[in-house]
Formats: sequence, structure tokens, C-alpha cells
Amino acid sequence: MRIGYSCGGWPSPYPPAEDTWQTMEAAEAAGAARLCVEIGAGSGVVARTACRSSSYVVLSDIDPCSVATLHGLLSHLVDVVQADNASWLRRGAGSLLVIFNTPYLPDACSGPEELQWCGGLREALRLLTSLAGCRSCILVVTFSSLSGSLKGFMEYAGWLGFRVVRVISRRLFFETLYTVVLGAECLEESPARACRH
Repeated sequence: MRIGYSCGGWPSPYPPAEDTWQTMEAAEAAGAARLCVEIGAGSGVVARTACRSSSYVVLSDIDPCSVATLHGLLSHLVDVVQADNASWLRRGAGSLLVIFNTPYLPDACSGPEELQWCGGLREALRLLTSLAGCRSCILVVTFSSLSGSLKGFMEYAGWLGFRVVRVISRRLFFETLYTVVLGAECLEESPARACRH
């Protein structure tokens, strides 16, 4: 897969690194779903591996260079969407696997070309909020300790009705990479009342 070229002034898609492999490991172990979605797909390497058994695969990224690269390389296998987070995703798709290796930096961005790098845990919380009420989904979310606390993320997820299935952590230099696998079922006792009949 070609990675590492410029696209109309935008930087090339995020090259796979430790967080990519950790996300891929967790997503593969999560199992197949009818619909597999990778948010912030970058090079598409995670979904190409983790979504092999899914009936339908959609890759999304906010970065136009990533979208162009993904479309050129993988459009014969998957659908590619340019979008912000999961704002485009309709609920009720049946079994759903959503994979999100969050943008690395925790701070707000100063320009559109920085959106692929900024947001951190804030973007993960946006994803959880937008998928609250999903009846049959698995979320695989990776973020850096530099962007927020694992405990806070898990508490918010629980409040929305998600349950923690697995946590992988890896210490690297001055940070810890967390990958959290969350499951969602219809949980009547959820404080957020995620179930709607």
C-alpha cells in the first residue's frame, strides 16, 4: 500500500505506527459484524485486516488526501466517505463494529489541514455520544494518555450504556496508548437512557 506522499498541499495519510497495530489487534479480536466502519481510516490498514469477515465495510476520514488515497486503492473493496467523526453514520444497521484510532493531539486545531492530528479523547467522547443508543455494536477506540484519562473515558462510556469488554495499554516513552473495546446492548438501567423503544 502506498503511504507517504503529498496530496494537493495536504500532508500524506497518517503512517501506521504502534497505535495502529494495537488498534488492529483489538479490532481483529472483537470479531465480525454485518457492518464494519473505520473512523479516521488514514491508510486503511486497520480495516483491511479487521473487517475481512464483515459483510459491508465503510472507511471514513476527514482528510481529503486520505480519502483520495483510500478511494484509489480500495474503492473496489469498500465504500469510502469523507466525513467528520461518525456524524454521517445511521443507527439501526444491525450488528456494527466501529474502529477509531483517535487523532493524536489533545488540543483544538487552528486550521482544516490539522484536523487529522487534533482532538484526541474529545473526539472519542463525540463518537460515544453519537452512538449512544446503538443496540448491537462494538466500538474499538484507541487514544493517548496525553489527551485524557482512561478512567474518565470508561465512566462516560458506562453512563451512556456501553460496557467495557477489554482494555489494552502500552507504555511508550512519555505516554500510554489505550485501546478500549466497548459493547452496547439495550441497557434499560443506563442513566443516559440509551434504549429507546
